[in-house]
Amino acid sequence: MSTIRGQGPNNWQFSFHSLRWIDVLRRVYTATQDTKYLNAYVSVVKSWHSHHIESPTGKLSRFAWYDMGAGLRVLMLAGVMSTVGDEQWLRNCINEHGVRMSPESFGHQVGNHIIHIHNGLMTAGHIMQNNSWKEMATYRLKKLLTENVNLEGVADDGAIQYQINNYNWYKEALDHAKAAGIEHGTDFERVALMPDFLVHCFQTNRSLIQFGDSDRTALPRFITPQIDYINSGGNSGDKPKQLYKCYPQAGYAFGRTNWSVADMSKTMHYSLRFGPAQSAHTHAHQDGGSVTVNFSGIELHPEGGRFRYDNQPMSVYFKSQSTHNTIVIEGEHFDPDSATELLDSRATEASEVTIVRRAEKLGSEWHRAVFHDRNQRMLTVSDYVKPFELTNVVQLWQLPQGAVVRVLENQAIILLRGRHLATLTTGSTSPIYYEVIEGRRSKEHIEGWRSVKYGECFAAPVLKIGSQFSEGLISTVVAPDFDDLENPFASVVADPSEMRMMVTTGRDEDVSSVLYWISGESLQCSMPKGGESR
Repeated sequence: MSTIRGQGPNNWQFSFHSLRWIDVLRRVYTATQDTKYLNAYVSVVKSWHSHHIESPTGKLSRFAWYDMGAGLRVLMLAGVMSTVGDEQWLRNCINEHGVRMSPESFGHQVGNHIIHIHNGLMTAGHIMQNNSWKEMATYRLKKLLTENVNLEGVADDGAIQYQINNYNWYKEALDHAKAAGIEHGTDFERVALMPDFLVHCFQTNRSLIQFGDSDRTALPRFITPQIDYINSGGNSGDKPKQLYKCYPQAGYAFGRTNWSVADMSKTMHYSLRFGPAQSAHTHAHQDGGSVTVNFSGIELHPEGGRFRYDNQPMSVYFKSQSTHNTIVIEGEHFDPDSATELLDSRATEASEVTIVRRAEKLGSEWHRAVFHDRNQRMLTVSDYVKPFELTNVVQLWQLPQGAVVRVLENQAIILLRGRHLATLTTGSTSPIYYEVIEGRRSKEHIEGWRSVKYGECFAAPVLKIGSQFSEGLISTVVAPDFDDLENPFASVVADPSEMRMMVTTGRDEDVSSVLYWISGESLQCSMPKGGESR
């Protein structure tokens, strides 16, 4: 398998000037009391102060006063003061940071970077006993929080990595406010809701979904009852109550078959992405309408990852639709300013359906219904598409590294190291075609790659299931292979004249049928009988 590694200098320079890396010297000195570590610790900070504040000469790095880095650096300077005492050069250094960061014009003033500016300013104000800076930082932080984290407890960055980061950063800011004697008020209560969102992103392979600019990461050990339940394998804490969770405002829906976290061999988990436009999120990808599927510890249909923070072709590719399980309309362009609207969200004890709608730049419109049968542990993804002209419409299905696809009539059999992973059964109002691409990389085209760690990527297959029409339906039943269930039955029958689709599925004598049709130019879905609505 091909692998690409690399990392640009920007992250290195940012980390260097933030001075976060020197804190290890403080920790080692505290543990050993060996003064060589203390001397090195203080020497680095004095050197930075000398070159950038006392007598700056020549052209400074653009990261010397980079907004996020400056805010983080104040916290490191506070650590130095708590270690060596209140020395004048250090006080001058911290004061200069407060002077520079207090104007609202400092830095980019967008995204999560502002948290660090305000946190740094609050810390500088506390050390310098400047109440104006403290009040200014508290007001701005509160305003930012109400804009950045909604009442559902979801940050607006569009990436799971930044849901975690924002929770840590806001919690740190609250701790600093408390230490400075600042009352933060009820607006900050939404910070306590943020870990609950991570609970629903937890997959059967014990990692979180890689929404947006995110590496593969485990569920953090935040101190909440539900997270404690998961991390303890169900031995302590509180078992989550919801098997289906929809976040209408933030734009996420999650479903799972059970909360048996000690043994997830019988568990399937999925997600559906919708919500505000990509341009409204700092770290979001072109993932409107994308689904993920994870079962028995396997990422069957994963997110693609982030790769790097730059505008190189590979980084641009990883933000595109091509690395998500979504719809691509040939000749159409993804509209970053278009929201993916939630049309319907219904659930019973046995199943749930979520329906969303998108419009693209040239006028194409598509609707996606995701139906989950909890008893059969199967997912049906049905798309109603009205392209801007007669063209190819393609469902993208990202697959695990090393997966092999065998096509049999209207079915794609997914294999991994000889094991049958899943069967994808597809029907459409027009003829279907299949294509598998892996590790393609040229000046003109990149396709079939995945990233789980910053700056690295590897070849992984993507299955394309396509059909050509000017208006039509295409449905795929995703049936993972579970050891405790019989082989699945799936039938997808289309009626082009009526623009209807009947999907029938069955396992272990449990059979259900779901009808999809168009009414009022919107995709509709019947719910099979069985189970009370909830």
